[in-house]
Amino acid sequence: MNVGKLAAPETRGRRHPTQHHRPHRPWHFKTVVAIVFVVMAASSAPSPLYGLYQQQWHFGTTTSTIVYACYAVGAVLTLLLAGGLAEHLGTQRTIVVALATIVVSFLTFLLATGAWALCLARLIQGVAVGLLTSSAGSALADLHRDRSHQAAAAANSAATSTGIALGAVFSGLAVQFAPAPLVARSSC
Repeated sequence: MNVGKLAAPETRGRRHPTQHHRPHRPWHFKTVVAIVFVVMAASSAPSPLYGLYQQQWHFGTTTSTIVYACYAVGAVLTLLLAGGLAEHLGTQRTIVVALATIVVSFLTFLLATGAWALCLARLIQGVAVGLLTSSAGSALADLHRDRSHQAAAAANSAATSTGIALGAVFSGLAVQFAPAPLVARSSC
């Protein structure tokens, strides 16, 4: 018996017990397309509400323009400063962070009490869109069954434009026909 050396356990076909391995489960192409659609719809949904916010909180068009600009600032700065984040975190994790960020923006909208909170919510939305757009294109190209960059770009563009359009349309319908579109109903 050799006391100085430990015998290596038989590892053929098995993982060593100290290795933590999570099975790789790639997302489906359609899942990422749906996420792009939802995030882009969410980013355009507040736009029809600004007239109601202006009436409720008595701010003018300049303030409304600043609120719009906060979205662009968040998106552009995120693309410039964190555009390569997917290379470090991976596209799936970056997309999950984008989804969490869009949820935070909606919570900020729900809790908003003035124009400053709208600016913050739109800034957060811009960050979410910046994170998503920096990673979704490459994720779609990787997930496409033929790895077709053209098909991935077409799906990304369609999901983006359709999401932006329908988010605003359905929000506009809520403004037009809902009894109180700025009031979140409590489930209690």
